[in-house]
Amino acid sequence: MLKYIAVITLCLLSIFSFAGEVNYTLTMTKPQSHYFEVEMELKNFDEKEISVKMPIWSPGSYLAREFARHV
Repeated sequence: MLKYIAVITLCLLSIFSFAGEVNYTLTMTKPQSHYFEVEMELKNFDEKEISVKMPIWSPGSYLAREFARHV
């Protein structure tokens, strides 16, 4: 039992020690256009470069969509 607690504690500590902060801000300046402006702010990351990717799928759909083409 103590072994499991030690493993869980170690996992949680490693997750929290490497966790950065990601904040999103959504604005809709022209509601009639149905477009949102999305701002993503990354904080507390030690890396010089961070790769950010958008999914090509939507939950519940098997169709691959290229959402990034609109960015």
